[in-house]
Amino acid sequence: MPRKIIPAIIIIQVLFFIVFIFYKSFGSIPGYELLDQIAVADRIFMGMDLYPSSNSQELWGVSVYFPGIAFLTSGLMQIIPSSSIVIVMCCLAFITTFLVIFIQKYIVYSIYKDYNSRNFWPVMLILTLTLSYHWLSYATAFKADGLAYLIGAICVLTHDRFKENTRLAFFLGIITGSALLFKQQYIAFIIGYLFYFIITRHKEDYNFTAGILLSLILTTWYIFTDQSMFFWTVTITSDDGFLSFDEWLKLQLRVGMIGLIALLGLYLLHHLKRLNLNTIKLSFLMLSSTKKPFFWIIIASFGSAFLSSWLNGGNSGNTGFAIFLLSPLFLIIFENTNSKILAAVSLILVILHAPSLAKLDEKIEQIYNFKNEAEHVLNNECSGLVIGSELYYAVRDNYLGCNYQNYWTHALRNNSKKEDEFRALILDKNNKIFVVENIPITKAVILTQQDIDLVFENNIGLIAVRK
Repeated sequence: MPRKIIPAIIIIQVLFFIVFIFYKSFGSIPGYELLDQIAVADRIFMGMDLYPSSNSQELWGVSVYFPGIAFLTSGLMQIIPSSSIVIVMCCLAFITTFLVIFIQKYIVYSIYKDYNSRNFWPVMLILTLTLSYHWLSYATAFKADGLAYLIGAICVLTHDRFKENTRLAFFLGIITGSALLFKQQYIAFIIGYLFYFIITRHKEDYNFTAGILLSLILTTWYIFTDQSMFFWTVTITSDDGFLSFDEWLKLQLRVGMIGLIALLGLYLLHHLKRLNLNTIKLSFLMLSSTKKPFFWIIIASFGSAFLSSWLNGGNSGNTGFAIFLLSPLFLIIFENTNSKILAAVSLILVILHAPSLAKLDEKIEQIYNFKNEAEHVLNNECSGLVIGSELYYAVRDNYLGCNYQNYWTHALRNNSKKEDEFRALILDKNNKIFVVENIPITKAVILTQQDIDLVFENNIGLIAVRK
């Protein structure tokens, strides 16, 4: 393969990466990760309490994650039209996901200054389209793990470069600690950095660490003193419990199969002497990097993400994020691997994933059609609506300031099954319109009610009205 072709292939890889992440971000619009945060932001925008009382009879969408995305959303709603906020947040999800991937290069540089980045894009593309693919789906839906990690990483890297500026160091520390508002598991990032500080105790890091501790104390105090926030983001998630080993294995089956195939492929290529793996250099780097902050940050964050995959509600997305956090390790290992081999593997993955772009385009069209139909059925009706979290985007323009019920939130509050809450709400004659996900249980419940008509259906959801 001529040398001039390699850069051209990398350009194709990067362009595909951009297009693929962009389409996945907009294809993730019917997703609770972002829409529940937007529902919280709408409460802020209308001057209501941030979270409803745990005893409230009318429950909107409520995110069980800390409200960082909601604060960001409500701030943007002050300067852009409220009706555009879902689109804007999808664009931010796209940008954030791309930057989280891109920042890994600079994390490697902070550990290993002589890193040769020629294989950066092929390695990252291979990793995110295989072992970390489920995490990529979560990231493009704006689940805030990536954004919190990105904020912390940028602050640590910036502090490392401008350590002499004590005021900047303290300010960066404040931002680093405050990123906990985006995601509970980000506490592992902070713990990792604090462990590094205890090990090294560099004087240049004092102000930065003081800023982290101050903002950590203030953020924790804020969360614990707001009883409603504490209930929805801490109490609700604290009793999740853990999966059994068999349940965990079933959820990780796809990742495990891909990992096994990858190991077999690496063994074959190594046997054929086609790989130049930097395993010896990596061993020396591992020893020297213990005095670098990201060594401890990555270990702590990896452990937190991996542990999250064992919780009830956890899945291979948590495992995928844990593996993604190890990307600096993979980048160093494959630094001197033959670029032709990595280019060929990544190109095969691009070809395999290319058809999914057409499916995403079709899904985005159905998302748009469902919203139009929901708005037509609602026709500015302002009471008696029941929705699921993943369809809030379709009704919010009509129902801002109106009363509605989110059956997902009822299930969270009551620690019950969603189908039981939906069945209870559909039996309540005060509820007139139902905009819910198209899953077998919701459709079955609707079809058993003789006084309710199913008026619209596509792959995104169902719309039913009481006669």
